[in-house]
Amino acid sequence: MRSPVAAMMSALYLWVAGCTDEARAPEPAPVEIAAIYNQTGGQAQLDLASLDGARLAVAEANRDGGVLGRPVALITGDGGSDPARVAASAEAVIAAHPRVAAFMGLSDTDQVLAAAPVAAKAGRVFLTSGATSPKLPAAVPGYLFLACFGDNVQAAAAAEWAYGDREARKVAVLANGSMSYTRLLREYFVTRFTELGGRVVSEETYGPGGLEAAVQRLKRADTVGRCWAATAMIWERPGDRAPISAESTSPPMLIWDPTTATRWCRRFAPTMRLPIRVPIGMRSRRSATMPLGC
Repeated sequence: MRSPVAAMMSALYLWVAGCTDEARAPEPAPVEIAAIYNQTGGQAQLDLASLDGARLAVAEANRDGGVLGRPVALITGDGGSDPARVAASAEAVIAAHPRVAAFMGLSDTDQVLAAAPVAAKAGRVFLTSGATSPKLPAAVPGYLFLACFGDNVQAAAAAEWAYGDREARKVAVLANGSMSYTRLLREYFVTRFTELGGRVVSEETYGPGGLEAAVQRLKRADTVGRCWAATAMIWERPGDRAPISAESTSPPMLIWDPTTATRWCRRFAPTMRLPIRVPIGMRSRRSATMPLGC
């Protein structure tokens, strides 16, 4: 038989435990953010690093107490580098997580244009972490925003650097005609270069498998500048008239992205012997450059 003291202590314990449970505040619901990235396919080389950055940002935010006292949950979706699948992934996130607060992600203009309208239809903002077309916000007004500088900014910076620092006066332009990104870079570069007084002497576009032939069609100019997605600006310095060929030791090549610069360097420079430089700053024509060795 239990003693009265033991019975009283048991009752007190249950009462205190009950009060504690009633006083304990429920865990706040997380702030859900959807991250749509191409984790597979051709765009994965860009998006996987961005996704890692998003995960790191969420981990750091939660380490510091979350947002407004609530933890942050990152809801990921794979676009498979296909616009139709990107849109379907965004729709699936909304269906499975109706409380998602906003969308982010993607590194390519065409991919973003597949996902952002889905987010906007659900009343959610889409912030692209990597796409750079300045025309994107107007395509989905009020819902689509850019985290990066626009193609107009980087193309103008390259034109000003080529014309000012490199004293280029004639340019040949090589562009991948299948991507919005490269078409816009070509357009903005040409616009700014001609505004400065430069002259476009040759323009070539190409599709899949047509890059090498397009390079050979380019006319002599003052330099080559090329972005990662295969847009090139080729120019020569005053007094330097050597054509692009296997015998040429000029003109120099300007490349936006170091990763693709290395690929281009390995593919063409051994035969063309082009000095290659990559702009690593974006302060107009004062941008710093990094020479690449092949």
